[in-house]
Amino acid sequence: MDRNAKFLYHQIHPVKLLTDFATSFLSSWLLWEGRWQVALVVAFAPSIVVTAWLLFRCDLEPYRRTPMGRYVSRHMTRGAVHTRIAGQIVMWIGAIVHQAWLLPLGFCILIFGWLRGLWHPPRTRSTKPS
Repeated sequence: MDRNAKFLYHQIHPVKLLTDFATSFLSSWLLWEGRWQVALVVAFAPSIVVTAWLLFRCDLEPYRRTPMGRYVSRHMTRGAVHTRIAGQIVMWIGAIVHQAWLLPLGFCILIFGWLRGLWHPPRTRSTKPS
């Protein structure tokens, strides 16, 4: 499996999903509390460590053959990733400015980034086995 395929499929590994979900909410809470330095570490360090571990140490080939693997190979475009990131940014802004309504809005945007393939046609290129 090449580097691009690994980068695609690591996103659906349960450890990565759990890490990103937990750090999203914890970093938002820390920003709400005004604990900027800790929030930055929590927001990025665990995700970077887990990503490196998955890319360099794990066999992600089995994830390619799952229904979720087929979904991300068809629908996880740069636009989908950018939508997910935008949702997280909205959550962080909501936490920083203490606007609680922005947190669920950001979360909905993030989830839309994951699910947008249900409404958008599949991308023309899918990641083929190496």
